[in-house]
Amino acid sequence: MRKKSIAILLCLTLVLTLFTGCKKMEVVWESNLGENTLLKIEKETVSVEEAKLIMLSLRNLYIEAMGEELIDSAQNVSDFEDYLRRIVLSELAKTKTMVLLAGEKGVTLSEDEKKTANKAANAFFDELTDAEKEYIALDVEDIERLYMDYALSDKLYRTLSGGVSSEVSDDDARVMKVKQIVLSVKANADEITSKLMAGADFTELANRYSEVSSREYLLYRQDMSDLVYAAISSLNDGQYTPCIKEDGKYYFYYVVSKIEREETDENKLVIVKEREKEAVDDVYEEYRAGINSSYNETVLNALTIKDAKGINTAGFFKIFNKYFPK
Repeated sequence: MRKKSIAILLCLTLVLTLFTGCKKMEVVWESNLGENTLLKIEKETVSVEEAKLIMLSLRNLYIEAMGEELIDSAQNVSDFEDYLRRIVLSELAKTKTMVLLAGEKGVTLSEDEKKTANKAANAFFDELTDAEKEYIALDVEDIERLYMDYALSDKLYRTLSGGVSSEVSDDDARVMKVKQIVLSVKANADEITSKLMAGADFTELANRYSEVSSREYLLYRQDMSDLVYAAISSLNDGQYTPCIKEDGKYYFYYVVSKIEREETDENKLVIVKEREKEAVDDVYEEYRAGINSSYNETVLNALTIKDAKGINTAGFFKIFNKYFPK
């Protein structure tokens, strides 16, 4: 259950943070966009009904991962809804911007991909109860358009990131298992150095003197400074670094395992994804800076799903991922 919850939350995190940017959307009053329009980016718009569907689907996924107790109080409901509103605004703005950028780049969905979006929309709609269909107030064609937008956004992402190298060396992705001793006083660090040179056991010293936990933990290359990596990378299992002074503290590292193979291989995939995101962000942000976008603050603040008890649309994203696997 824990692994399933973590997987769902990691998936949500990846989906919702693919793109970031500094340019803020213009805030407009209701009369400028209309009471049923949340967002407008150039010619692309997002309706309240579409926003509510995404908001509700995300809420259902979070609850599925973390449990109903996540929002079991009135205050939690309000805080959670406010959080979801901002996530939904960001997510839909990103998707609509990608749709526009796809047009600029000549990226389109094939006829087969359009048919797949239609099948996915029908599959999602067929699993809804009559009460759920009435609540979301969208028809199959609306769902199909949303799926086509998501599919086109994903396709553009793959196109823009297609030239990124997938080669990552063990050194660049290395994950080690280590123990550490962390101290704030130089005299104490000098004492540890002397004791280690005299043959004292690293673990016993860590348990007695370290100001942080002495337990084994995984140390990722991305989290190592060049100073630490230079000291630790040439060591073998069972060896330890000399004292390293960094950020006003004194560190000793003991290598339990020079490379954790499974974690290192997984880290390579993370690094490739980061490279892909950087490649896409460069193009995305340049385009985003030159287009007009606005959202209706009144409509956004009124967006609520507090009355959606018993309405479950978590299948919206699940079905999309089934028909458009990554």
